[in-house]
Amino acid sequence: MNLSDKAMMVSLSISSWQARMLDRKATKETNKNNGAADDAGRYNKLLVQKESIQKINKIVNSARTFHYENTLPWKKGVDLLPAENYFDYMSGLRRIKTDFYNEVKEFLKNYDALVAVQAARLGKLFNISDYPSKEEIELKFSFDVEIFPTVDPNDFRVKLSEQEVESIREEIETRQNEYLMSATKDLWKRLYDVIQNLMLKMKEKKPVFRNTLVSNVFDLVQLLPKLNVTNDTELAKFANEAFEKLALLNPDTLRANPKQRKQTAKEAEEIIKRMEEFF
Repeated sequence: MNLSDKAMMVSLSISSWQARMLDRKATKETNKNNGAADDAGRYNKLLVQKESIQKINKIVNSARTFHYENTLPWKKGVDLLPAENYFDYMSGLRRIKTDFYNEVKEFLKNYDALVAVQAARLGKLFNISDYPSKEEIELKFSFDVEIFPTVDPNDFRVKLSEQEVESIREEIETRQNEYLMSATKDLWKRLYDVIQNLMLKMKEKKPVFRNTLVSNVFDLVQLLPKLNVTNDTELAKFANEAFEKLALLNPDTLRANPKQRKQTAKEAEEIIKRMEEFF
């Protein structure tokens, strides 16, 4: 399989101002007043109220979750994006990126007022020199997606002997195959986990659960064909079975009907057992 025809590499980089700072003076005084060693603890103070930056942090978390769900693990800082999922991935991230910068803009607009509020809350711990300017704060927020091609082992042009070039090609192919195997295992685990979560919850006598218990199964089996770059037929079969037996269930019916929950748990467990046997 020529990986460069089916996928590309993607790197998601997001940075955000954490609005926290180590107060060395308060740390020293706190440890001393409590008879503790100098390095027994650290006092980190919030420079603005947690709620004021929480929306940005939630968007960052949703971006990372979306990235994880729509790519395959490759190596640190770089993931594999199947070509079939490129447009959905990019359009989804563009929406999240727009939300991110809109919230950053709102935060910067209220920055001076937020500092004034926190000054009253911090009391003697407040120090205006702890606070960067708006311009400096803005630079601390960034949201970047980098797309680049996978390595084609056959497109290796260097002035080496043919034997050395062939050795390098084999090393690249071996490494890519290892990464692909790991990525495929990750897909198996994702499917296994959502089915197992459903099964375990259905086995409870009076389960309390969100609709996402079922919709997570639906979302994954809908996305999985786009991520299955190795065309793993067994994985596809299990995904199809999960779709037919589990993904279309009505959460309200499951909550109200013990017999339906029992039947669902049985079907989910059968899929799980066969997946384990296949592993």
